[in-house]
Amino acid sequence: MRPLDVLLIIGLLAWELAVADTSSRDSIYEVTEWNSPNEIGENQTNSASWMDTGPVAGGADDTESDDDLDDLVCGFDDSVLDVTTHGSSGRVKRYSLYANKWKKKHLYYRIENSPHNNEAEKYRVQNTVARAIKLWSDASPLTFYEAKDGQKADFLVKFIKGDHNDGYPFDGEGGIYAHAFFPQDGDVHFDNDEVWALKQENSPKKDLFIIAAHELGHSLGLGHSKVDGAVMRPKYRDIMKHKDIEKLSSDDTAAIQAVYGPCPKVEYWLKDLLIRRTKPRSPTNRRRPSTCSGPFDAMFMGPDMRTYVMRGRYYWKLNEEQMIGRPQPLLIKHRWPGLPGNVNAAVTSYYTKRTYFFKGDRLWRYNDNILDSNFPIKIKGTGLPKNPDAALVWGPKNRIVIFRGKKFWVWNEFTKRVDMGFPKLIRKYWHGVPNHLDTALRWKNSITYFFKSGYYWKFEDDLEKTAKCYPRPVALYWSSCGGTSLERYGT
Repeated sequence: MRPLDVLLIIGLLAWELAVADTSSRDSIYEVTEWNSPNEIGENQTNSASWMDTGPVAGGADDTESDDDLDDLVCGFDDSVLDVTTHGSSGRVKRYSLYANKWKKKHLYYRIENSPHNNEAEKYRVQNTVARAIKLWSDASPLTFYEAKDGQKADFLVKFIKGDHNDGYPFDGEGGIYAHAFFPQDGDVHFDNDEVWALKQENSPKKDLFIIAAHELGHSLGLGHSKVDGAVMRPKYRDIMKHKDIEKLSSDDTAAIQAVYGPCPKVEYWLKDLLIRRTKPRSPTNRRRPSTCSGPFDAMFMGPDMRTYVMRGRYYWKLNEEQMIGRPQPLLIKHRWPGLPGNVNAAVTSYYTKRTYFFKGDRLWRYNDNILDSNFPIKIKGTGLPKNPDAALVWGPKNRIVIFRGKKFWVWNEFTKRVDMGFPKLIRKYWHGVPNHLDTALRWKNSITYFFKSGYYWKFEDDLEKTAKCYPRPVALYWSSCGGTSLERYGT
């Protein structure tokens, strides 16, 4: 069980432009498209396979000098997708791209079985495939998760023998070692008649790590490279020389980023956001605020499942999917009579659907827009901090979590007291989340987001850390200002 669970139970436009700006890159590339398997060749489809045309000697094959008769050749048809790129240094880079790609950047995979269905090798297979996946994840904005039982996977990894009903039968030991399908299929098949090396070793066994790394490149939409050292080289003995790699070559990296883009670089000054306060303590001016710019005083999901944002004396609702135009700020006092402006934090209870507003040393509770009797109350004696930065509902028990400065508290709304053992340090349990937040919420897609100084972080609950390629600008991904609400709907 995760430490945070235990604690709670017990107690894109600017960025996309940076990706699309190929004028500043070292290379220029083009993509050849096809619409049907027949366009590849008589015996090819949108899959790729390793084929054996000679013995494996762990290096150069002294018995064969003809490069066309190399030991292991990937059967994918390079002639369809050949791409030449020229770097600023004059060096020619050659890699191939398939026109299709995954339409999302968070992919789930499932390993169906182990070689020869040996369950004792299950964890070695998982670790080996995870190492291969990490190569591509580290070089791109893609993230990968092993699907849990009952969870849908985007692509499968299988060890299969002979004819397995995909039109591309394996041929026993030797010959075809593996094949993979391009997006939106992506499945990777390994020949179960082969003897696979599941750990780093020098042996005549087929190295699962390096072949998996190659096939995963196809699964992500890449063709072959002609650059020495690239994992997408078509011949097995070429890449076996690099079977101990811990990161992709520059050519493989250029190829995957040509399809999915790089992680946008975080400006050096953004690192300072992790430690300094940006949310103003004093009241903001009385002018109607911009719905694009931060910082925001509070953000929360209302009982109507709409997203509310507060700043100064005003609030507004974020656009739902398909809505266009900017939302208009309205006065808080007209929506929640008796509630002052400049609130510190707000959160709606999972259980009671009551919305709590925090300001200074007081707490308000509303049933929709009606203030509950005996509220507001003083927080003295509850264990809550004055002037909290943010509040959200989180964890398996949907508890209310309060953040202030470098610490967080878990608060029981029924006893009106903080759970024993709190506060605790944010950095120890919410890895990558900045201190001194502006606001936070768990949105209706069940993903947790943290906001600070016009940027936001996505939190990976399963991994208990912020996601890669964050922070991102709020204005472009949440506020529909110069962009769209991409973060909440489909990215």
